[in-house]
Amino acid sequence: MVRMMSTDSLSSGNWAIAKLPGLKPAECDRLKGCGIKTTYQLLNQTRKPQGAEDLAARLKISAHYVKKWAVLADLARIPGVGYQYCGLVLHCGVVSPKQLGQTQIQRFYPQLMRLCVSATRQRSVCPSRGDVVSWIQAAQCVKPLN
Repeated sequence: MVRMMSTDSLSSGNWAIAKLPGLKPAECDRLKGCGIKTTYQLLNQTRKPQGAEDLAARLKISAHYVKKWAVLADLARIPGVGYQYCGLVLHCGVVSPKQLGQTQIQRFYPQLMRLCVSATRQRSVCPSRGDVVSWIQAAQCVKPLN
């Protein structure tokens, strides 16, 4: 059983499925119809490759989408990244907490900033270098899914 945090804190790591970036309301409803209301529930369903395939078959969509959502949910577990920045991290080519934990800030931060500024047209909404350093450190402490 997945325990939901009562607040929307960055450290909870378990989010309502609707918070993941890029999911349309209809897709969220279909996931909820399969009993998936949180990111942890999605991760539990997709932990094994066959789980992602089975869920995709139930949703009648490509497994590619389910796997992408699972990667976003996994990245959202990282304190500080959460659902707010997991899409940005993924678009920088990072697909797991382990990979983020091994990432060099000197290469990653400029890439992340370029992407963030090009997407938002505002530097002020982008995470600071210190924030990204803390994400990398936090990612090193996130336990892998088994």
